[in-house]
Amino acid sequence: MVQSDIINSSADVEISLSGLFRSVFKKLWIVLIAAVLVGAFVFFTTRGDESQAYTTSYKNYFYTESPLIEAKDGSLVSAPCSMSANAIMQLYNYIATNDDILQQIIENSSLDLTADEIKSMISVDLDSSASIVTVTIIGNTSEEAYTVAELLNKFVSEEITAKIECSRIETLVEPSTPVLQVINKNTIKSAVMASLLTIIISIVIIVIIEFAEDKVKTPQQLEERFGIVVLGCIPETKKSLNSKYTRNFK
Repeated sequence: MVQSDIINSSADVEISLSGLFRSVFKKLWIVLIAAVLVGAFVFFTTRGDESQAYTTSYKNYFYTESPLIEAKDGSLVSAPCSMSANAIMQLYNYIATNDDILQQIIENSSLDLTADEIKSMISVDLDSSASIVTVTIIGNTSEEAYTVAELLNKFVSEEITAKIECSRIETLVEPSTPVLQVINKNTIKSAVMASLLTIIISIVIIVIIEFAEDKVKTPQQLEERFGIVVLGCIPETKKSLNSKYTRNFK
């Protein structure tokens, strides 16, 4: 009868928040050591993880000619341009990453690249106030960056001026020999994020263990579980912890 009561009452164990926080605080040094080790590991492993890339760029200036003047039935007729310079600039990025243009680059070069790979190399920056578009190409080799930049400038300019009336594009800066750049990952940020994640995971694990543990830790829990009155208890001291009998009892 007593054994069944003990089993049934084992599900009524309560864990106080203060006791839970004390348990986490006692194990905090383990959490901090784990965070430092993980952070150091991430820092040193990503520190040497750098990649080389070749970058080149060119600049185009956009403008539209004066409205066309045509003679019709003996009178002058103004035929305005179909798009403004700023509108053409906005269209440039779309045309530069169009599949037809990218396919022309592939066909007119010896590069072993796909259309998606070329598209990922292209970055377009618009300066509407000055009517200038800056196109930057980043490639794995110097040949890739320069070839894509040169052909892109040629084909996109031809496409725009051929299909949009009165539009004109002047290349202010020609694609030049690409510059080698070393791209480093943010090792410090990665290490800090890894350390914070380690601390959070460690605390969650400690909390789960504390909730799952069903040991009797206080006289109140002993009374609630076994239905007996505790008249007194021996405080836990260093001497009692080091005692052979105490260790055997535990």
